Amino acid sequence: MSPSVRVAATFALLLAAGCQHVGTQSSARTIDKNGTRLSVGVGAGTWVDGDVILLAPAIQGRLQYGIDDLVEFVLSGGTDGVGAHVKIAMVRPASDRVGLNVGLEPGLSVGPSTWGSDPYGLRSMVQLPLLVGYRLGGHELVLGPRFLYAATLGVGNSQAVFGGTTLGVTLRFGGFTVTPEVGVMGRLLWAGNVPSFLPVVNLGFGRE
Repeated sequence: MSPSVRVAATFALLLAAGCQHVGTQSSARTIDKNGTRLSVGVGAGTWVDGDVILLAPAIQGRLQYGIDDLVEFVLSGGTDGVGAHVKIAMVRPASDRVGLNVGLEPGLSVGPSTWGSDPYGLRSMVQLPLLVGYRLGGHELVLGPRFLYAATLGVGNSQAVFGGTTLGVTLRFGGFTVTPEVGVMGRLLWAGNVPSFLPVVNLGFGRE
């Protein structure tokens, strides 16, 4: 796939798709310099409020680009907004087939809020995940402990700091990847109408 076709396809996804921005859905290893990865993910944008579990299915379009072997830029977007991330490699072995990879992926996303009494406001999220992945034969298990700050502006202003983790697996088949991921975020500090938990359930499909 040519770079121009990949860029066009990505922007089409950003306009047409939804997105669950709490999650990783990719490797802990940064992409090689000038490399790209295009992916689409389906997930459940869920939250728990007391005894009530609410479900908001989502679809995500994501483009990853290797600025350098150690730095990667990620652009994502969909019905719950758009996001941008930067992945920075802390441990990156020479082999892309086997070994431990560690990275940081700070990111920001903005989109419509779906929190309880504030369904028509805007929601912004800033998160800092530490990605720890181990590869064997090109496949990878990724643990993503993270902190997340979320705030809404609208009918009822709310804000919260969440802590939690995700666990994902990247399965590689030629140039294609399948990435199931689960996790949970619990609120640590909050003000206003804030969900107590943010469960994460995602399934990504990628092309490298």
